[in-house]
Amino acid sequence: MAASTLVELTIDYLSPEVVEIIKTQIPNLNSLDIRTTTLPLLDFISILHFTTTRSITLRHLQIECRYNVTPESLTALLEECKAPLKIISLDVEIFDDTLLEVIVD
Repeated sequence: MAASTLVELTIDYLSPEVVEIIKTQIPNLNSLDIRTTTLPLLDFISILHFTTTRSITLRHLQIECRYNVTPESLTALLEECKAPLKIISLDVEIFDDTLLEVIVD
């Protein structure tokens, strides 16, 4: 598989090393599905920033995590994401109206 043609990536673990590979070797990524992350969302935000700065083609971001996401964390994530997202998928412990309000804003 040629990294230059890869457009969709689903991974079960995200680390700074994996982000570096995405950032430097997969320039045309438009869909990133992170099924689990051992990182708290606020730590993930800085990693996402570097990923989306490089992958300006990213349109779909899916995050599946095993804990609750606060509205403040989601706001920070969306503000840091420089990619022109068209699809956001969240599979979190508790999804309530406040998270939807953040996405709408």
